[in-house]
Amino acid sequence: MSNAQALTPAGLDDARGIPTKEFVASCREVLIPVNEHVSYFSVEPLDEKERQRLVFDPIGALPPKVLGLVPNLRLVLVPFLATEAISEKSGATVRISFSEPPGNKRWFSDYQKTETEHFIFVAIRSDDYFDSHVLFYQALASRIIEHADGQLSEMFNLLLDTELKKNAHGEVNEFAWLCKKDLLALAADAEERQRCLDAYRDAALADTLALYLHGLCCDIDLDNGPKQLASRYIRLRLHLLKDFLPPPRGVALFPDELATSG
Repeated sequence: MSNAQALTPAGLDDARGIPTKEFVASCREVLIPVNEHVSYFSVEPLDEKERQRLVFDPIGALPPKVLGLVPNLRLVLVPFLATEAISEKSGATVRISFSEPPGNKRWFSDYQKTETEHFIFVAIRSDDYFDSHVLFYQALASRIIEHADGQLSEMFNLLLDTELKKNAHGEVNEFAWLCKKDLLALAADAEERQRCLDAYRDAALADTLALYLHGLCCDIDLDNGPKQLASRYIRLRLHLLKDFLPPPRGVALFPDELATSG
């Protein structure tokens, strides 16, 4: 058993599971440093291969600038996450769960913030739905955008505007594609169109940034189906993100970069 399981925060033996917000308040003594910027904890024991795949590979591929934008990053690996609505005012509480929740209560990642730390919870028994790397990078992408002070969004939106003028079809992921369809369906209503444009821009940036981070960690295959954005547009987006968030030394995004550096 690794050090990550030597201590257990209070409340994890509760059959209902502990809310992620409460877990954050009680888990600091069990966090395992990965480097000076990142620590992790796994609720369930991990063998060496699992630690490499779930922790060290995705953390090791992060651009250094990411750890400046999102400092004191804490990755918490849990079996499942479940939501339960409390009230309209307080929203939903996300709980760590040891058994698979019903579909309408199942959650896949969660984010909690303290004054100095950023906690990302990932449900690692969710591989039948989403890859754990994707869940981590999607949650992290939102934090990066939030802390980039608009500079990243501004550059990316200029690229999107060019794509729209060229009637570029498709997107890099389903959510951005749905937002794009909503946008393209509008013609006359200027106010509604601006709302849909803003939603599309946010979704496209988050999805593309998650794709970029994932691409630094793993070889990924894009779906060549009818919803897929043409590769020439994807490559331009990835180059923009690479310029803004350069990869760590020794990590390449495109295969030709490996050949060049070799």
